[in-house]
Amino acid sequence: MRHDDSWCRSLTGRLVGGKYTLVKFVGAGKIGYVYRALRSDLPGDDFPWAVKLIFDSLKPGWEVELKKVVKLQLIDGVVHFHDLGTETVTHDSVSRLAQYSVWDYISPGENLREYLKRVRSVPISFLLAVVEKVLHVLHACEQQGVPRHGDLHSGNILIGDSSSAKLDDTLQPRAPIYLSDFGYGTTGAVTQPKDDYQGLV
Repeated sequence: MRHDDSWCRSLTGRLVGGKYTLVKFVGAGKIGYVYRALRSDLPGDDFPWAVKLIFDSLKPGWEVELKKVVKLQLIDGVVHFHDLGTETVTHDSVSRLAQYSVWDYISPGENLREYLKRVRSVPISFLLAVVEKVLHVLHACEQQGVPRHGDLHSGNILIGDSSSAKLDDTLQPRAPIYLSDFGYGTTGAVTQPKDDYQGLV
């Protein structure tokens, strides 16, 4: 646990990038803290964004994820990147420099690991939706020249709200599935990527 972990999780209400107001802490990974945010420069707009804050020094190859996602910007089922910058965040008389990145916010903000703990039993159609969407994105990676996701696991597979479900070929709602946090690893990078298909299994 980082010595300032509680500070990083208590930034609700702070403004980032001059327009993103952090409205709710969503979760933390190995290197970043994610908040649901609203655009304060668009009055009356309640469309949420996910803002990821990194306070530690960036690891070599940090930009690899962005390069991957930009190549996949038209692919359904990918959590898309929108903005990037730095911001000095001040809270409780403490100021820290952060790199922030802005992404799609997938409501309700639940990953597959959390979902399975909560639901316990899922229908075959849900499993099918997960496998099909992951394979669809991995195929798109190959077609768009993206070596691989590189960090595929249940924490990086997001389950969207059922209200955004699309119909399958039998006109039944299909659980909305998204892939996030494309790994640093790629051919020639400092970090070697994890095997995507092993992660899917």
